Amino acid sequence: MTEKPSTEIPAASQWQPIETAPKDGTEVLVYVPRRLGPIYAEARNVTGNQWWGRVLGNLRPTHWMPLPEPPK
Repeated sequence: MTEKPSTEIPAASQWQPIETAPKDGTEVLVYVPRRLGPIYAEARNVTGNQWWGRVLGNLRPTHWMPLPEPPK
């Protein structure tokens, strides 16, 4: 018998307010709302309130979550 994948999302994977994000340069997944549609990006906090994405540069996210583990 095959096991069905879980539909529950672990608590650590829930979006959290950006104010609670790590401020030590740890890369996380951020959510940036925009009129043309939201942006989801890997970014890190560089100076307290300034967020930098590898591809998009300076960002103003409202929420964050830890990056998932890479595939094995």
